[in-house]
Amino acid sequence: MPSDGKALDYFRQAMLITREIGDQAGEAVTRYNIATIHRDEGNLALAVIELEHVVDLGQQVEHLGLADDIALLEQLRQELAQSHTES
Repeated sequence: MPSDGKALDYFRQAMLITREIGDQAGEAVTRYNIATIHRDEGNLALAVIELEHVVDLGQQVEHLGLADDIALLEQLRQELAQSHTES
């Protein structure tokens, strides 16, 4: 399995392709994967930004997992806020 850095590069390339061809559902999935990497690396701010895009795209394509994406976004926002109060 590629390192997170390599995976992130591949997902960014995939995101450019999905955007270029207008595949909003594919872009949402790719951004979700990017958000997961950022979260795993402890970069909650970037994970939140990506998940905000995921939710926006999910609303546009009526994604069935939208409620789960929104819940994860809210959870990460809370974790981010908590990390700011602890520092």
